[in-house]
Amino acid sequence: VEESLHIYRALEDRRGESSALNTLGDTAYYQGHYMTALSFYEQALEIANEIDERRQLSMVLTNLGIFYRDLGDFLRAERFLDQALMIKEEIGFRRGEGWIWICQALLRHQRDEHEDALNHSQRALTLFNNLGDHIGQAYALTQCGHAYAGLGDLVGAEQAYRQTLALRQELRQPHLTLDLKAGLARVALRRSEVEEALAWVEEILAFLQNGSINGSDEPGRIYLTCYNVLAVAGDSRAGAVLDEARSLLRDRATRISDVVLRRAYLEAVPTHREILAIVHPGI
Repeated sequence: VEESLHIYRALEDRRGESSALNTLGDTAYYQGHYMTALSFYEQALEIANEIDERRQLSMVLTNLGIFYRDLGDFLRAERFLDQALMIKEEIGFRRGEGWIWICQALLRHQRDEHEDALNHSQRALTLFNNLGDHIGQAYALTQCGHAYAGLGDLVGAEQAYRQTLALRQELRQPHLTLDLKAGLARVALRRSEVEEALAWVEEILAFLQNGSINGSDEPGRIYLTCYNVLAVAGDSRAGAVLDEARSLLRDRATRISDVVLRRAYLEAVPTHREILAIVHPGI
């Protein structure tokens, strides 16, 4: 992508330059290099504004919304997502509207607004069903699962997670199954089905031995789920998983040069706050 960026700049292709910067932002973001990602996104946004490329502008605004949501600045995240949705509606970018509803669903879920989260995710699911977009369906169903779980509908949550898991396997995306397996583990744990919860956690940990958690929607929540299940099961690995979760958060937090954002990342994101507050023997 960096090579493409140089080519676009040499050709003075501003749209291509903005697109490449946006993609570089995505790569940095999923690797946990947040400020690098923000710099790329802001450059991409500036160019998209300059050339009045509305579709590209809406895509960058969406990524900025995701960025601030995951770093705990929920108000700024909502503002960017609302701006992106307005543009997508204006230009008739229906698939893009669906992605915004998915992003908003997770934002609502993180703020414990589960009814709104379900409404957004179901709206997205209906759209992607009509479009025949399996990738969109998978993301929308994931958010349905989270919303059902938040509302206490464990049957609905399990069905949504299992349906999404089957979709991810069909799409050959094993790296995107961790959030789902963690969701199924939480459902089982809430039913006091510890052995089933532990089986899901074993699958997650087996994947992480050679795979990466990058690309997951909520890496911290996956680790927190693993810890909670292992702790309830009396498994000696619980402490090591908690230590790994904290190391991940602190390593990524040290890369956030903005003090306010760093604090929000550690304290405003519910799962991050919970991970750091756990008292575990020996840690």
